[in-house]
Amino acid sequence: MKNLKVIYILFGICVFLILTIVTIDLFKNDILGSKNQIRKSEIEKIVLKKLDEYGIQNEWIDKVHFSNLDYDSLDCVYKVKVPEDIDIPIFLNDLNKEFFKKNVSLISEEKKNTTTLKIYSGKILKFQSYLTYENSVKRATNVIAFIVYGINDLSDSDREIILNLAFPVSFVMIPSISSENIVSQIKLADKEYLIIINDDIKDAKYSLSSDYEPEMIRESINNIKQTFRGSTGFLIDEKSQLYNSSFYNFLRDEFNKADITLKQKSNYIKIPSENEEEMISIFKFHSYNSDGKKIFYLSTDELNILLDEIEKYKKKGNLVVLPSQI
Repeated sequence: MKNLKVIYILFGICVFLILTIVTIDLFKNDILGSKNQIRKSEIEKIVLKKLDEYGIQNEWIDKVHFSNLDYDSLDCVYKVKVPEDIDIPIFLNDLNKEFFKKNVSLISEEKKNTTTLKIYSGKILKFQSYLTYENSVKRATNVIAFIVYGINDLSDSDREIILNLAFPVSFVMIPSISSENIVSQIKLADKEYLIIINDDIKDAKYSLSSDYEPEMIRESINNIKQTFRGSTGFLIDEKSQLYNSSFYNFLRDEFNKADITLKQKSNYIKIPSENEEEMISIFKFHSYNSDGKKIFYLSTDELNILLDEIEKYKKKGNLVVLPSQI
């Protein structure tokens, strides 16, 4: 009997210790969860910033204050009018990325044309909004296009990356044997190209040397026209010796006879690349200015620097199109 009594006592002690450990762990988790909670103001700031990134205007956002115990710690909810061209699930997925590795969970529920969004931190409701599609609200839409030079100088891997960009681009090509191969790659990537006439045309097949007889010049122009017949336009470099020579008037007239108009490169917006911050500032100034459609003339390096800004521009509902569409 004494042995049995000892066993009961030891068993009781074990149960007590287990319960104590579990209680301590739960208490520690509650403390840690409380410490890792994100403040309501921080969550609101993140959500409102994301709404702005998607071009949601302040007047489409209604902050409704109340006092209701059913909403945990909330004293307000947000009612947001959403333009029909925004995909709310994509917006929510993008918003969720902002809370990566934070003690935050997003729960959404869609009913008809309204999505209810609830954001919890430490199991406490910190934010709630109602996202409702409204055909009465529309985002302002600006339109830009890009003409990009320097694709011939890229490695095969870098060229493949720029050809597979998720927005339209038109590439500048100098008439050459190497350009013939790249043109086919551009077509396969559903992009466009333009031909530029400058001092860098070296291959005899396309040469426009002032030393050539008129008939040879006409043959070179015909070769350019036939080989690059998929081009959406022709440019002339005004800084080239060719353009600034007495020979240019004859050359321009011969291109005109071949139904080719040489457009000046200076017609397009250039961005100095010495300072990245200045580049971004100039890009924003032109791209968000609603006084018409804009075409940028950039190097491949300049385009790479602006990629993040271009994505932000598109996210707001603005359009990137091909130069031929402007």
